[in-house]
Amino acid sequence: MEIHPDDEILKSICSGRKRAEKKFATNRFETLFKEAVKNSSKTGDGHKKQIMVNNMAKMQLNTSSPARDVSTVKRVEKLLDILDEYHQKLGDLKIASKDISPLIVKIESEKENLIPALNSLSDGDKLKGILNQTLVTSSLEILKFNRGDYITS
Repeated sequence: MEIHPDDEILKSICSGRKRAEKKFATNRFETLFKEAVKNSSKTGDGHKKQIMVNNMAKMQLNTSSPARDVSTVKRVEKLLDILDEYHQKLGDLKIASKDISPLIVKIESEKENLIPALNSLSDGDKLKGILNQTLVTSSLEILKFNRGDYITS
């Protein structure tokens, strides 16, 4: 048994419905458009009056999500762990500066990866303060190490 769709019946049903919907949508749009044009506020010289939206200045988009915050916290913890390992190796006089150099590279890499996270956090976020202090500390340690402050003779 073969099933043949009745294309002619479907076409007539669908096309009739589409025409009616299209006509209704067009008429509704025209009506709304004409009302909007008629009700628009105009100045005396025919130019459209600007509407100022002051409430938009107070609105702040929440770009921070809990999942992203958790990720940022983990990344900050990782950087702090690297800084702690760096601190321990600096305190050990048996470790040469060439052995500490890979930690500086890691610190620099993590710092660069966290800068966009700092910029995405809102000013009132406590995580932003912690992240900022961590980035400043890591920047200073990178500078001191590269400058040679920790080289002993």
